[in-house]
Amino acid sequence: MENELDFFRITTSRGVAFVVGPEKVTHTIHQGLLAQLCPSLRAIADTKALEKGLETVEWPDVDQETFSKFSEWVYRSSYSPPKLDEPTDCPIPKMYAAGAFSLLTFTEDHELSNFLIRANSESSTCSLCEGRVKWDSAPTACLCCGNKDVLTSTCSVCGKRDVSHCTRCSGGPRPAKRLNLAREFVHLGGFSLPDMRGLGVQHYGLDFSPVFLCHAKIYVLGNNKRLDELKDRAFWSLHVALCEYVLYPSFPDSRESILRLILYVFQNTGQGDGLRDMLAKYCAIVAEELEGSEGWEYLLQKVPQFAFAFVQQSRRRW
Repeated sequence: MENELDFFRITTSRGVAFVVGPEKVTHTIHQGLLAQLCPSLRAIADTKALEKGLETVEWPDVDQETFSKFSEWVYRSSYSPPKLDEPTDCPIPKMYAAGAFSLLTFTEDHELSNFLIRANSESSTCSLCEGRVKWDSAPTACLCCGNKDVLTSTCSVCGKRDVSHCTRCSGGPRPAKRLNLAREFVHLGGFSLPDMRGLGVQHYGLDFSPVFLCHAKIYVLGNNKRLDELKDRAFWSLHVALCEYVLYPSFPDSRESILRLILYVFQNTGQGDGLRDMLAKYCAIVAEELEGSEGWEYLLQKVPQFAFAFVQQSRRRW
């Protein structure tokens, strides 16, 4: 919000009717509040226009749920994504846990490399299922620099075998270019770590499409209506969601959540859009986890704008 809100002016103002979506549902927002938000909404709430009987604004391209989130932002300066039904609490099956990937886990594991090396004689926790891990005694060569002072570990619950980080290059067994791109993504915008945590670890049974698409639709609304503050909030909320998201390649809904998001954004934004660039960078990092699915092949073959952006970002990895 540009300035401190004048609530007397807001609550004594008349309402502006928004006719939303193809269903033409009418929503009403205080004219005084719209006038204090930003130039584009100020024009909508212009007193002279209202006096001429133009107090109805039609937004046929906005769905009801997205407008409700917009209204929440107008009155509260923020909006909340939809809540997902929590699945029953149960261990993650091996078939889903195998190959699970999270940007925060991927980058934070490397930041903690020296600590892990020092604690190699103690038990730790598996990054996939939180089962107890025992570090093996036999060293393994680092795939980055060849250093042999690298330890392996095996989870006692899910059987995941991992490799600790190399004390020489801090690259561990994961390709350094992928790690650098992941770090760059996580620290996007100058954050030391995302500052709006809250999604928590995604259970294997959850489809996160409603959360991702909520932020994306709010972003598109902010972009189309020139609501820069709303657009920025949606952008960074989506950035944090992607950083925290646990991608399970073996679970179809997990990959489809990402692919639906990408398709929607590239269908509803223009060339050079910042959200397009962010998603292309994310896909360059998690390409191994996404490849092989029909949705991934469709994006590469049928959405040339995405394919080009993805290739541009991927050049930084290979």
